[in-house]
Amino acid sequence: MATESNCEILLSLLCTKDNWTVCDDTYYTCLAFREDGVGLMRFVNDQQPGALLICEFDWEIYGGEGEATIDTRQKDLEDSLRTHGRDFVISMKIRKCAPRENWDVVLPNLPHKELLIRRLKEVTFEEEEYLGARLEVGNFPPEFDSNMDGKSLGLTRWGLRLKFDKSPVPSLDKWNKEYENMAESQHWEKQTNWFSRKLRGSGGWNFTG
Repeated sequence: MATESNCEILLSLLCTKDNWTVCDDTYYTCLAFREDGVGLMRFVNDQQPGALLICEFDWEIYGGEGEATIDTRQKDLEDSLRTHGRDFVISMKIRKCAPRENWDVVLPNLPHKELLIRRLKEVTFEEEEYLGARLEVGNFPPEFDSNMDGKSLGLTRWGLRLKFDKSPVPSLDKWNKEYENMAESQHWEKQTNWFSRKLRGSGGWNFTG
């Protein structure tokens, strides 16, 4: 397990109230962690409302010792930005239940538990996934920029980046056959970099502890 001081630092950043996304906002794509060890995945779109994935998961972190400082090169910013981060392992297990009422769920009136069972195989609710992760503090562009107007394109910056060694979304072999094509079309397996704490053009802050 992570030491108490490291665990407090990781939890304070991981459990940000702003949640995590791969693009420039958390409305359609969202990953959230809470201090009680329960998290939420939310994937929705306008074309298939309710046809993607909204589910809770149990989670726990391991490791997190030490601190590393690296230089990252960004094509559209200064030549070099200082980034501070910590490596750790996180376990995640999908829960077979509807999201709790205190989650900010975009589609609150759907039969979430029934939809979840329909989409995912039973083994998904039984097995824990262990993912290598790195939480970084700095100044980062989103992985996918969905701002379509010229004034906003490329301007979004994030203060936190959460890098997984593989996507936290259930892999294709965990989906029931009739939903495999839908899951594959979303390219969730590529979503390994997640972002939070929008900076809106300001600088980052120090990773302490």
